[in-house]
Amino acid sequence: MGKFFNGFKNRLKLSENDYHNFAYLLVNRLEEEIDVELKFEIDSIGDDFSSLRVFANQNKKILGSIDITVTVNMVITVEDELIKGYADIMLYSRPRRLQIYNCKGDYISYTCNEKEGFIWRKIGWAIDEYGDYDNFLESDS
Repeated sequence: MGKFFNGFKNRLKLSENDYHNFAYLLVNRLEEEIDVELKFEIDSIGDDFSSLRVFANQNKKILGSIDITVTVNMVITVEDELIKGYADIMLYSRPRRLQIYNCKGDYISYTCNEKEGFIWRKIGWAIDEYGDYDNFLESDS
C-alpha cells in the first residue's frame, strides 16, 4: 500500500488494480463498522488522480416483496497531505430514499483518514437540504 499512498498523494496515475485494492480496503472496514456486506464499484477517479469516488450497496428483500437497499456514496481525497475518506449511508426502497422515523437527519455520515489508520468513525446524521440523495439510485444506475 505504500506505493499507492505515495502515488495518490503526489497525484500520480496508478493502476486500476491499485485503486480497486484501496477501495476494497476502505469498503471492507466500513462493512465491519456498519455490519453490512456491500458490493462496490469505483465510480470515478479525479482528473488530477487525487480523488476517488466509490459507490457501494447491498440489496435485501424483506417480508417477501419489499426491497431495501443500503447505499454508500464514498469519496476518498487528499487533504492537508493526508488521505481522507468520507461516506454517506442511505436507505432506499426501489428508487426512493427512505426517511427513518425519529432520526435527526436524512442520511448518516462517516469519516476516516490515514493518520488514524483508516478506522471509520461516525460523524452523525446529516440533512439533505438540496435533495441530492432523493433519487440517487435513479441518477447513478
